[in-house]
Amino acid sequence: MIGTASGGEAGVNFWGIYNGGHVNVGYAVKPEKSALLDCRMISSAPVTYKIYAGEGSTPRAEGRLALHDGHFLLTVPPAGAGEAVSVELWPATPTTPVGFFGCELGTYH
Repeated sequence: MIGTASGGEAGVNFWGIYNGGHVNVGYAVKPEKSALLDCRMISSAPVTYKIYAGEGSTPRAEGRLALHDGHFLLTVPPAGAGEAVSVELWPATPTTPVGFFGCELGTYH
């Protein structure tokens, strides 16, 4: 897991842990491949996600997914070769408690 070339978020970061913040998972894939992100979490509500790629500030995809047996499973479309990808995970509402235990990343064509 790495940060962006301009020094952006790296690895797994917690932002605003006590005030409705988010978890950031950053990585780069070489060569261009889709990724399966599997995060172990606890949440009573679906988890909102935003996917960023490269140096742009606009999400390339966003949505909300329910957990499956304590796993947040997201297929992330391929980015450019070596391009940094950032996935932000947000509580459904600022008052929804979320437990975060870590993520695994798998790639496939």
